Parts: sequence; C-alpha cells; structure tokens
Amino acid sequence: MMKIIKDPIGFPRQPGQGSRRAFSTNIADHLKTGVVSWLLGTAVKAGLELPQKFDLKGIIQLIASLLGLT
Repeated sequence: MMKIIKDPIGFPRQPGQGSRRAFSTNIADHLKTGVVSWLLGTAVKAGLELPQKFDLKGIIQLIASLLGLT
C-alpha cells in the first residue's frame, strides 16, 4: 500500500505484478464492451437482444430483434 502512495505512477510498472500483461491483453475487449454498452445500453434495457458476435449472422439477429421477429 505504501508503494502506491509513494509512487502512484510507477507502481503499475513494477515487474512481477502481472497487471501490465492482463491489461494489455484485455484492453480491446474492455473497450469494445464499454462502447457497445454505452451505445446500446438503453436498447438492451428495452428488451433488444444483442448478438454474441457482430458478424453477418449477429447483425441479422440484431435487425430481427429490432423488428420483433425473434
């Protein structure tokens, strides 16, 4: 805890913590999840079903959900 207080910027850079690798490998997933939930958060609350993947099949499922065909 004292290391964080003494050097808050340098603390995450310490070797052996493993946080840098976890952060860099998961950042794309976290950003994608955040953007999608920000853009479609209200739609999900209204009952819109989001696809697992945003490929052609997923986009067709999303459109079908919008039209009430699911």
